[in-house]
Amino acid sequence: MHTPDPTNARIADAHAEVRTEIARADTKSALLLAFDAGLAAGAWATARTGHPAATITAGLAASATLASVLLLLAVVLPRLHPPGSQPAGGFPHWATLTAQQLRTSMTVDQRDRDTVGLARLAVRKMTILAHAVRASAAATILLAVAGLLAVTL
Repeated sequence: MHTPDPTNARIADAHAEVRTEIARADTKSALLLAFDAGLAAGAWATARTGHPAATITAGLAASATLASVLLLLAVVLPRLHPPGSQPAGGFPHWATLTAQQLRTSMTVDQRDRDTVGLARLAVRKMTILAHAVRASAAATILLAVAGLLAVTL
């Protein structure tokens, strides 16, 4: 009697989980980019009040917003493969193959290797996303201070 190897099922589950986390990071990045657009508009409007302290603080908020936007763009930047290297797997690798090579490559289960690579990508995306959230939080605080300065001065 042959018992199925539970490792294959675990690898399949891990592969699906990592793909889900990558999609979550991309979705969160899109939402935060929209939020940053609002911050940028608020910084612009506050900077135009003419109050020097409010203008300087709004400029700092705009700088933090720009940092967040740049980090978010790094999250969503496609990483097909490192420059100067061959793609390790997935559709970038398949694009370099002939039809017969693709058929041959599909005879070997590469999910374990793919899962490791995707997990590293997911961690990188989530780490950068966390920095972007911190930059947006700083921009929000600075914009609130700029708004208070504009109203009270």
